Amino acid sequence: MADHIDSGSGAAARWRTAVALTLLVWIALVALWAYRPWSDHVPLEIPPEVPREEVETQSARFECGAPFGEDTVEPSEEATESPYPVSRQPCTGRVGRQSLAIADIAAGVLGLVVLLRLARTSRAPSGHHAS
Repeated sequence: MADHIDSGSGAAARWRTAVALTLLVWIALVALWAYRPWSDHVPLEIPPEVPREEVETQSARFECGAPFGEDTVEPSEEATESPYPVSRQPCTGRVGRQSLAIADIAAGVLGLVVLLRLARTSRAPSGHHAS
């Protein structure tokens, strides 16, 4: 019976280790994502009388600073050469990306805390001894 209990706790420990490593990788990937620049494609305001077929592009690309980096906005060549204005402010998703990264990292850390508590409670003596 004791062998059965030990083998079960070994499998549980391996399972917790695998989940913990997965959560650590998740946290690292989210952190990397949060410090990388991103692109925003903003629709152009093309007047209705201009045939869509005559317009080379219907959006302009902007390079945005990383959510947790510099708050920069760099227009692409198509954005600066287009005769049409953009329909909205570019790179407005920065705060949303910051919130998403914070929530994802917090979820990963919370998962690690839960795993640590599970590991501690499974190692705690139960007070019962096998006869």
